[in-house]
This record gives sequence, structure tokens and C-alpha cells, in this order.
Amino acid sequence: MSLSTKLARMIVSAAAVSVIAGSASAAPAPDGRSAERIKAHVTFLADGLLQGREAGSPGFDIAAAYVASQLAQLGVKPGAADGSYFQPVPMMGFRAADQGKLVLSHAGKTTALVFGEDYVPGRDPRANATHVNAPMVFVGFGVVADGLDAYAGLDVKGKIVVALSGAPASLQTEERAYYASGRTKRQAAEARGAVGFITVNTPADQARRPFDGSVRNWQNWGMTWRDASGQPHTPGGSTPDLGTISVDGAAKLFAGAPSSFAEVVKAAEVGGAQGFVLPSTIDVTLNTETKDVESANVVGVIEGSDPKLKNEVIVLSAHLDHVGVTAPVKGDSINNGALDNASGVATTLEVARAFAEGKPPRRTLIFLLNTAEEKGLIGSDYFARNPTTTRPIVANVNLDMPVLTYDFTDVVAFGAERSTLGPERH
Repeated sequence: MSLSTKLARMIVSAAAVSVIAGSASAAPAPDGRSAERIKAHVTFLADGLLQGREAGSPGFDIAAAYVASQLAQLGVKPGAADGSYFQPVPMMGFRAADQGKLVLSHAGKTTALVFGEDYVPGRDPRANATHVNAPMVFVGFGVVADGLDAYAGLDVKGKIVVALSGAPASLQTEERAYYASGRTKRQAAEARGAVGFITVNTPADQARRPFDGSVRNWQNWGMTWRDASGQPHTPGGSTPDLGTISVDGAAKLFAGAPSSFAEVVKAAEVGGAQGFVLPSTIDVTLNTETKDVESANVVGVIEGSDPKLKNEVIVLSAHLDHVGVTAPVKGDSINNGALDNASGVATTLEVARAFAEGKPPRRTLIFLLNTAEEKGLIGSDYFARNPTTTRPIVANVNLDMPVLTYDFTDVVAFGAERSTLGPERH
């Protein structure tokens, strides 16, 4: 199967999702130049000139201007509140200012954990200087979900929560991705009064993502968006991320505990590890550097044609950013992001072309090329909380990293059984 055929099927599939969701009664097939146009978009967006398109960087701004110009060329209308294609996303950047300190105390003896071997420091966007000294409570994976409560029988108020990375294997894949998130776990800990959160790598996770990678990138910038008062949006913020512990460091953390770290990991692999109070207290000192960051989502609109249905909106989205410039690997420090997600942006532009040049959609379409996905879904979260339309958004079809490396004839919508979309939206 040719690349052109694969691209055509992918575009038809993306458009078909919109049709199923009720956005159009018909969608035109891509013409024979679709593959060439997508290749051209990807080639430009992934060029080293753009320095990896990190949110807030000049390279991202170039990418955003390029995408906006493509939408304008297609006749897709600006979708931001000010009449432009750019929805400003005010953000705060934050990173560890130094290596911090983590010191264990037990039975009159102190043990300083070693940066780069035992831990990498966390970051606290709410405070430049953070100091916490408290007992620790191990809570397994730290997940609270239907049928799961890692905190059952445990009192973590005023204490530091210690949780394994990842989530129980019993969770469905898409659920596991959500519940494995550090933000989700910190929110659960915050709701129970914890004063800090420490993540411990499991051997399996550390095999997939070696700890030396965390050490190499320990001063990468994280980001969050600011609200109208200028305050950072920090779910779980009063329970700050104090650091990540390696497998080697975990042995020190669990020394003298009711179960060793090896026993805890084994229990987690076969169904879940029970929580317990750790014998040590820990004294944590963090220093966090912050900066203001300005970036924008790119937003375009194609108005619906149905007198009634045009008042409903379907969002077609793809993130425009990538991870920028990081520590060199084999002499190359630019993360070009061709697959993640220049390919998704390029395909979204081609879908916009198909709708702009074909029969108008019944429902209104918003094309959202969002910023700071790599920083924690920041641009999409900001848009969801500050939509550029007052009309109800009835669906979002997101395109991330479309894979063109093998022949395919089917598209599987993971999570469809949890969706409220159905025949009534046709």
C-alpha cells in the first residue's frame, strides 16, 4: 500500500469520525495531493529551525503562525475571542532551582539520599522555597477509583505520602493512564490532608524509562496555566511533588518497614500492595525557579450549515508543541517531533481542507491546535475551562501521533464504550 493511500485512509477515517459525531452529512475524499501536502507540513514543522517547538519558545510561535496562515488560506475563520487565530494561554514555567535535599531520620540516625542515584527533586510552582519535615505513609499505587482505595485504613493528614509509579494492572488501559498521573494522585493525597508527595519508581517503570534519563533532564521546565488573578492552576498544589525515588533509593526509604521494597513490588505485580506507615521521617528542602511564559492555542472555525445543529460545536484538535531542546543524545539536542505531533497537526490541516472545500458541515467545527500538551495537557485544559465559543461543545476528536508505518484498514476508537456519543448525535 502506498503512503498516499495510507494517508488517504487516515484522512477519510478522521473525517468519518466527525460524520459519525454528526458534524457533516458527507465529507469529500482527499485528492491525490493530500500526501504531498501532509509531507510538506510535517517537513516544515519538524525542521530544526523550529528548535523542537517547545511551548513559549520562538520555534513554537513560528509553528503557530504557520498553522494560522494555512487555516486562513483555506478560508477557515479565526476562532479566538479577539477575532484572531490565537487564544492566549498565560502560563507559569517552573523547574528545580537546585538539587534540593532529602534526609531520612530513624531511631536517632540520619541518612541523606544522594542526588542522581537515589532521587531527583520535585518542583513546587506555588513556592520558591519549600521545606517539609514529616512522617511518611506508603499507599501502594496511590489510586482512588471505583473499587480501589489506596488510603483505606490509613491516616495521611499532616504526613508525606509515598506511592509507587504507575497504576494497578486491573485498570483498563485508558483508565490506567489517568490514574497513573502524578497530578491525579496528588489530588487524592491533598483531599486527605497530606503535606507532600513522593513517587517511587517500580523496577518495571525504571526499565522502560531509565532513571539516568530523569537525572539528565531534572531541570527541564514544567508549566501550568494562570487564572485571571495570575495564580497558577495547581490541582493538588497544597500537596507538592517532593521528588522521585529510584529503585536503589527505595531500598533506603523502606529500610525497617513491615515489608521490604522488593516484597512491596512483588505484591503490586500480583494485584496490589497494601499501604502502611514507614518507620522513617523525611526532611525535604526544595527550591523552585519560576518564570512567566506566553503561548497560544491556534483556533479556527467552520460554521455549521444546519439552522439548528450549527449551534452545536465539534472540536477537532491536535497538539502543536513538542519538547524542544534537551540534553544531547548522540550529539543531537533538538527533539524535532515529526511524529509527535507534526503528523497530527498536518493531518488536521488536511481534514480542515476537506471540510472547507467540500459540503459544509451541519454542526460548527472548531479546529484547535493546542499548546503545551507536552507540559501536561496545559493548552487543552485551558481551552476546556475557557472555551472560545459560548455554544455547547458536544464532542472532541483529538489526533495525536497518527502512525503510517504499516498497512491498516480499520480504526478502533478506544474508550468508545465510555462515550456519550451515539446515534442521537448523527
